[in-house]
Amino acid sequence: MSIFFGSNNATDELDDYEEGVFYPVLRASGNTTGQVTGGGKYTKIGNMVHCIIDFESVNASNIPNSGVPEITPLPFTTSSNTANPTATTLMSYKVYNGNRTNPTFYAAHTSSSLFSIYSVSGAAWAHWPTDDINQSEIYLNFSISYFVD
Repeated sequence: MSIFFGSNNATDELDDYEEGVFYPVLRASGNTTGQVTGGGKYTKIGNMVHCIIDFESVNASNIPNSGVPEITPLPFTTSSNTANPTATTLMSYKVYNGNRTNPTFYAAHTSSSLFSIYSVSGAAWAHWPTDDINQSEIYLNFSISYFVD
């Protein structure tokens, strides 16, 4: 079924709408040791995807130290033609963010993963370490919107 905006021309047609759930994992980038599973919901309208990601009272204490936190997989691969999407403000509990300003997650072009990042005063962005999340009970939730090809 399609929705037409203004006329019955193909250029005015919305024929791509989808809602669903997915089960992302939180881990040290590329390392499945100690990874934990969360929940996610998504809505895809045309080439825009909006996700809500939630890790609720998960035991992340076995995620290795000194890695980069990664959340994978996203329900769709990010576009190769747009800026890197970043998540909204994180809601977290028992996640150490020390002196890190604006901790968030971002996705690189053509990626199905999110990676941690934070603002460093007077310097470039940096990845926050898995040491911040490997606790026995963490809560981490946020939303992100991105484009797909």
